[in-house]
Amino acid sequence: MKSFFYTLLFLFVLVNIQPLHGQAIKGKITDTNGQPIPFATVYIKELTKGLTANKDGDFDLKIPEGQYSVIISALGYKPETRQIKVSNVTIEINFILTKHTYKIREIRIYSDSEDPAYGIMRKAIGLAPYYLNQIKHYSAEVYMKGSIIVLKIPKLLQKAIKVEANENEIEIGRNYVEESLNEIIFDAPDKYNQRVISSNTSFPGDNEVDAMGFVKSSFHQPTVDMAISPLALNAFSHYRFTFEGVSYEGNFAINKIKVTPRRKSQQLFTGYLYIVDDYWNIHSADLTVDLFIGPIRIRQLYTPVKDDAWLPVSYNMNVKASIIGIKLNVSYVSSVKYSDIEINQDIIPPLALHETIKKPVSLVNEKPEPAQDKKATEKIENILNKEDMSNRDMIKLVRLMDKETKKEKEIDKSLEIKETTTHTIEKDAKKRDSTYWNKIRPIPLTENELIGYRVRDSVLLAKSDTTIGADTLKKQKSRIIKFAGNLFSGKTFRSKDSSLVFRYDGLIGLDKLNFNTVDGWSYKQEFSIKKVFSPGRELSINPEIGYAFNREAFVWNIHNSFSYAPLKRADFFLDLGQRTSDFNPEYGINRFLNSISSLFFRYNYLRLYEESYLKIGNNIDLTNGLRLSASVKYAERQHLENSTDYSFFFVDDRDYEDNRPENIHLTNYPLDDQKSFVIRLELSYTPGYYYRIKNGVKNMVSSDYPTFSIEYQKGIPGAFNSRVDFDFFEGLISQSIDLGIFSNLDWSLGAGVFITKKNLHFADFKHFNTQGIPLLLDRPKNAFMLLEYYQYSTPEWFAEAHIKYNTPFLLIKLLPFFSEKLWRETLYGSYLYQPEFKNYVELGYGLTDVYFIADAGIFVGFEDGKYGRWGFKVSLNF
Repeated sequence: MKSFFYTLLFLFVLVNIQPLHGQAIKGKITDTNGQPIPFATVYIKELTKGLTANKDGDFDLKIPEGQYSVIISALGYKPETRQIKVSNVTIEINFILTKHTYKIREIRIYSDSEDPAYGIMRKAIGLAPYYLNQIKHYSAEVYMKGSIIVLKIPKLLQKAIKVEANENEIEIGRNYVEESLNEIIFDAPDKYNQRVISSNTSFPGDNEVDAMGFVKSSFHQPTVDMAISPLALNAFSHYRFTFEGVSYEGNFAINKIKVTPRRKSQQLFTGYLYIVDDYWNIHSADLTVDLFIGPIRIRQLYTPVKDDAWLPVSYNMNVKASIIGIKLNVSYVSSVKYSDIEINQDIIPPLALHETIKKPVSLVNEKPEPAQDKKATEKIENILNKEDMSNRDMIKLVRLMDKETKKEKEIDKSLEIKETTTHTIEKDAKKRDSTYWNKIRPIPLTENELIGYRVRDSVLLAKSDTTIGADTLKKQKSRIIKFAGNLFSGKTFRSKDSSLVFRYDGLIGLDKLNFNTVDGWSYKQEFSIKKVFSPGRELSINPEIGYAFNREAFVWNIHNSFSYAPLKRADFFLDLGQRTSDFNPEYGINRFLNSISSLFFRYNYLRLYEESYLKIGNNIDLTNGLRLSASVKYAERQHLENSTDYSFFFVDDRDYEDNRPENIHLTNYPLDDQKSFVIRLELSYTPGYYYRIKNGVKNMVSSDYPTFSIEYQKGIPGAFNSRVDFDFFEGLISQSIDLGIFSNLDWSLGAGVFITKKNLHFADFKHFNTQGIPLLLDRPKNAFMLLEYYQYSTPEWFAEAHIKYNTPFLLIKLLPFFSEKLWRETLYGSYLYQPEFKNYVELGYGLTDVYFIADAGIFVGFEDGKYGRWGFKVSLNF
């Protein structure tokens, strides 16, 4: 169950490494009433080292001898600074913090009764790009501790969880602990090197905690995981801000801003932001997002670690999770020590910030500024000096700062995306003993956490004393159950070096047993064999065999492929078999859905023919973004009739239709038995196609430009007694655009024509993605949701277009019930033109990702400008 806990709950946070010194300061942090302040921050200024106390307010920090400024702070409390001399003995010292008093500054005047928070937030949002790029390099020694308390597990899930936990019981109410120590090195703009020094856990199983997720995230970014940051450019559309006063920490004035979502949503935070006056960066954050698993509270504290460069020095996350009957509390605390901090000299701070932070001359870029740079910085200064910055000013400032932070970066003309994160684990990372952890652990374990480790050790000791007989009997039972499970659900077998893989897909599955009026009941079995010679060079053999019981016929096919040039994504394939084929194999109805429709409602939509075939082809990148696909196919096609009229219901109410597609062109192209020999060529080109290379294998990523493709098919008469004789051309332009903030736009334009069509089989027609029934089992792409199967397949010329806009911020976020859902809204538009079916336009509106498994939409169609039809569709995306 480890993947459930760690992936689901975003357990990616900052961690810290401590040097092995005998000197230490330890103590307790309380308020004026003597109550502990949980998760307060302890910061050592001279070491740029911060840590988080535990939930009891205790801390224990190992540091070398010397004189230090120790700053104790907590959200809502006045920080306290003490000068402490550390010698060769442990110093125990307690801190008492008093609550902050926030006052409204009367000297500020705002027009139109606007809350002062909006002026503060406009400047903070405008300078967010600057603070995202302020640091060029740092090293961090980082520590993280997680505490997990399982409150409830349904009995039905206890056995499955036990299996995931390596047959160990997950105890209700027990406090499980995990710790991790890492070294992280950052180089601008986005390169992270992580080295796991040691890790330890009392949770059953082999857990490994990744710290990089939250190390790389920032509230200065537009989004934080799946939620919208209060510092996003469009934050005013999603949040209300309230100024609750100002407090002072040394020379800094800290503005307290209350963050309130404009609607209830799982993508919006609530809580407080603390913004440093005149700097307009984050001082600290206390924000909660209420996800479907439960509320997640995130608290961060920043401090100027070098030359007014602010970085987070402590992190705390709390989760109260409840999902599928499992309830648990999770908390993570961390500390971080920075070193080798290097300010990004290529980014000139805004002039308004120059006066505030008073940077030394050595930190200012001494190169003469080009005229356009001076003009840009003057614009930034003018905006920042405005007392009442407007939303338009804020947007202009964001764009100017974003441009300034990118202009000095070296332009990399290569389309290869280099891996920016490396992750290595020390050989003995999981073998450290308790003595080691007691020396380096800066955040003391609570009593319950100590008990968790003791219980783990006692369980391991007890297991070593298990009698051989009982263990043997248990293993025998386990093997029988495991064999039965593999037989029914499938099993993958691997060689020792994983170079040879055999996969059996099992006896049961939605695609194994099917029914239609041509085959009747049919059942199939699938296997796969893969041989890996080297990364990107592998042979794959995928046989499938089945039996159509009413037709009393075996069906089979084998797909073989060989990948041979990984940097060109080249593969050769050979397919052969004898099968029952759909006339529209790419877009036809799902066979499982057709089985349900036939058996329960006596509607059979599938139209089938028998095909014995051999197909050979090759795909290869001629150059980056330019791909050629070529194939030759020989097939013997035979017409089939219905072999059964069986159904569960409606036997006396309706009859099955014949196995003949409904299409007006079949009067000129009858469904006779014939042999065919067809060659196919397709050339596609995507300009500026970015890619990654990993282990010598090339993988395409994305492009800012559309993909252009052209396809040619030629039916060659006479070759191996082939009767088909046609020439077909089709051109297509398509693109998927990421619009940011969980929104995207997909569009495509296509047209095609049969230049010659002396002899065509219906299988060679141009078929479209038509979805004639209300229920689907996937998310169709470029589909006509209201057109019937096969009716609009054509041997003529055609043109089609599709557009789909997907966003979570259209209409439903304004409605009370829908606003808290993670659903997205989709607008659809489709167009089709054929000589016999002119100017068909289809429009639709839908909800996607409904409870993560379904889409639903309503559609309306117009034929040559006149209303024609409407329908409702539901898609289950398993």
